[in-house]
Amino acid sequence: MAGIEKKGLRKYIYLILCGVIFLVAFCLAAWQWKASDFVETDRRTDSLSLLEDGWYEEGPEGEREVSLPFSVREGATVLSHTLTGEGNVPQALYFKNDRQAVRVFLDGSCIYSYGVNSRLWGPALPETGCYVRLGTLEGTHRLEIRMDSKENRVRTLDNIYIGAESDVFAFILEKNVGVLLFSITMYLFGFSLLGITLLLILHGRQEGAVMFCHAAWFILLVNTWVLTDSLVLRIFAARTEVIFFACFSSFMLFPLPLLSFLESIGGKPFRGNPFGGITILRYAYIFNYLAQMFLLVVFGLNLYSMLYVTHFLMAVSVVCAVWYLVREYRKSHAGYTRWMLNAMFVLFVFVLLGLADYYLKQDHYSVYVRTGIALYSVSLVYSAAKALLLLEEENARNAAYGKLAFLDVMTGCGNRAAFERDMADLEKKRRPGESVWLVMLDMNGLKWINDNLGHGIGDNMLICAASCIEKAYCDLGSVYRIGGDEFAVILHDRNVTEEILCERLEKRMKEMEDTGPAELSLAYGCACCGAQEDSVDMMALYKEADRKMYQKKGESPRRRER
Repeated sequence: MAGIEKKGLRKYIYLILCGVIFLVAFCLAAWQWKASDFVETDRRTDSLSLLEDGWYEEGPEGEREVSLPFSVREGATVLSHTLTGEGNVPQALYFKNDRQAVRVFLDGSCIYSYGVNSRLWGPALPETGCYVRLGTLEGTHRLEIRMDSKENRVRTLDNIYIGAESDVFAFILEKNVGVLLFSITMYLFGFSLLGITLLLILHGRQEGAVMFCHAAWFILLVNTWVLTDSLVLRIFAARTEVIFFACFSSFMLFPLPLLSFLESIGGKPFRGNPFGGITILRYAYIFNYLAQMFLLVVFGLNLYSMLYVTHFLMAVSVVCAVWYLVREYRKSHAGYTRWMLNAMFVLFVFVLLGLADYYLKQDHYSVYVRTGIALYSVSLVYSAAKALLLLEEENARNAAYGKLAFLDVMTGCGNRAAFERDMADLEKKRRPGESVWLVMLDMNGLKWINDNLGHGIGDNMLICAASCIEKAYCDLGSVYRIGGDEFAVILHDRNVTEEILCERLEKRMKEMEDTGPAELSLAYGCACCGAQEDSVDMMALYKEADRKMYQKKGESPRRRER
């Protein structure tokens, strides 16, 4: 009954955990979607100005007036504008840069540059936002924006905002608040999982620690990609190329802990073949990363042109993961695999939407990906917790079965297997200077009790005998039932004598004279290996104690019913 109540309580706690996880996932996804830049808003443009008109493009035939948005093809382009100010507060510019090298000049002096002479990027620059501090403007000033597009495709220069530095800064943060909140939440989530991993390691739960560690690193890596792929870090970072490098590295490597997580929640596929299944996918990701970095550094190849390879690997990984989870579910019918399949489907849908948005140039792919990742990350933690729960239950069952294998169920003493195991261990691991005692005991008259009073009474007398022996010796050593009516006691590193051992047993038998259905009588014999002896021969002790016991048994009168 207690086991049923405990199982019901565990199920109740499990349902509450599921509800909390669903609530967190829903709130995080809704919060992310609402706070994202899915819909471009200009809620702060009342404090900023849009420089749409008054621009001039410098060309071979002189200057010509243009307006924004302005399309730029491959090659260098120079746009100029006349600014006027009253010198009240420091001013700043902000505009979105469509992967072009940019330099900004004010009155002929370069005050901002991006993507100029950067080797790490290769020929393709990342998309970013340009935050240009103009300082305090008094009177009339000439502003020049020089752009150089190295890729053969049309570039667009959209809105250029100007206003007080604080207003422009707040405007940039507001447009990226979704990414910032998402990143802070997910980093806290990931580092919390690493903390749980450490606790599991300290408590010896290595299997659970592996699962939570893989889930944590997946969340941290994918969140690093989301954060570095957004404009917010690229705008304010001193070394934008480092952010760009971190973005591509985390993007190409975050599937690795996810694949390892899938392995950790079940058995390895293709057993006996270390180069099959998920393992070969991990090798493929590592090779893809190293190869692309080599082509970038040595040959200056455009990383954007190699994205197709990584996207293909991810598609193969999704198919492989689904196949693997279906295989595990058919084999074990574990609930967490079904949950993972549903989560994989949700992530797959959002990633497909993100890829479609990326290739259609809608610039909202990050929102789809962030939402899918938020839901999937929560699913990973749920699956790890569920798998850990199942693992703990299995370990508890194995421990119980292991204990039963060395337990005499009727008396609660150790059985013969435990006796032989402990004798072998003591023979191998006995410390020098340690004395060892072995006491053999046999209950007198058990056959007579069974024949005349019944086997039920005989079983009760065996339990009484075990209780008597344990009360006599449990504080000195271990008690075993090694046969039908035979018992043994192993004592080591105890300063006792044979007289003391006999007195303790006789005292307990005397206390139980009037408690059982029949008179309790035990024959016993003791043997000792002294502390001065170099080694202990447990079999010799066994024979000696057994000989003395049978000698004592021959002297005992036949017992009768009271």
